[in-house]
Amino acid sequence: FARSGASAIDVILKSLLTTIGYYVPPFGVKASPSICTEIAGVRDPFYHFTHAPPQMFEPLLERPGYRFIYQYRDPRDSVISWAYNEISEGNVKGNVDFEAVLKKIIISRHHLTEHISRAREWFSLGDKVLSVSFEEMKENKAKVIKNIIRFLGISELIDVNAINSAVSEYSDLQYAGSLDVKEARLDKLKLVRCERGVSRAWVSGLTPVNKLLLKKISGHYLIELGYEKDLNW
Repeated sequence: FARSGASAIDVILKSLLTTIGYYVPPFGVKASPSICTEIAGVRDPFYHFTHAPPQMFEPLLERPGYRFIYQYRDPRDSVISWAYNEISEGNVKGNVDFEAVLKKIIISRHHLTEHISRAREWFSLGDKVLSVSFEEMKENKAKVIKNIIRFLGISELIDVNAINSAVSEYSDLQYAGSLDVKEARLDKLKLVRCERGVSRAWVSGLTPVNKLLLKKISGHYLIELGYEKDLNW
């Protein structure tokens, strides 16, 4: 999973898959090469949520018993979310200029450019990867989870009622407390944003300059994903 709001899917999948014997490795979202040498073939089946690129799992990509799920989001919305997150996490020192933070994220090769590059690498793997959009996830989590379970070939092991129950248990409301803390940090800096986790926040959240920068860097990628038909946005 990329940094595209996939944590909402992660907690649901983790709760469902562990009930049927899946192992969850003790690695963070950056993963570890040891997952291919110490986990795969030793602690199968296993489930791991990560932001890592395909190269991290190269030994497993050609093995038929392993599947991958990749969630993506409109990068125009992603960069706005990342900017607010950097600020709320206290990673921006000194006077906070939101537009400057956003611009830095857009042009940094460690943020948007790398994100797009990794996304294309995952998409290039074809049927080995199930691609899920952020918008699909927000619209109907239960449907997305069912599609993932079907893709994994374990539909007969997980009851539909269990899926619906997990989706209800791990709804967005479960994160209200931690999100309120982050929003409070933004409020102290007099940074107020519209509802978080929504699509097309970029329409009102991008200045003409940042919009142009995004178009140059991610314009063709947006067309590839089907978010736009051309560069006239």
